[in-house]
Amino acid sequence: MNRVKKISQAFILSLVLLTACSPWSLLFKRESYGELKSRTYSVQRINQDWNSLDNSDADLAYWSKKTGTIISINSICHPDREMPLTVMKESVLRTLEKPKIIEQKDGILANRKAIFTTVEGGVDGVPVKIKHVVVNKNFCTYDFIMSANPQEYNRDLQTFNTFVESFHAE
Repeated sequence: MNRVKKISQAFILSLVLLTACSPWSLLFKRESYGELKSRTYSVQRINQDWNSLDNSDADLAYWSKKTGTIISINSICHPDREMPLTVMKESVLRTLEKPKIIEQKDGILANRKAIFTTVEGGVDGVPVKIKHVVVNKNFCTYDFIMSANPQEYNRDLQTFNTFVESFHAE
């Protein structure tokens, strides 16, 4: 379980670093990398079976004590442009070994177009299944990720969906 947590944390860190190294990093500024974070959104807290990961580079990240799954949200903002949704989706794919898209569909989140992607791959040779949702609202890009052991994916999917559906941005 500890190995899965470390690998999931490494996945989140690699995603953040990959985004920071992308061409869009010249346009967006994060606190530690020079990009701005959104402070005008809310999501529902995940229940007590999940620990908050305070040392994560994500805005918010939770780790399941039971399954090792990690759920996170990250935001990137710029006052006059939004990041194309496909850039964030491709960033997730690049962090995985042998990524295989299981499902991808456009949808609506917070009254905006969103991309919902399910992908399987590996991190350091360990299989993972990822649910990724990305949406733009008010010049911010919001990136939701669930990183799970493929056998535990369905067990935690409803928690992730509830977390994503609770999203509200002003």
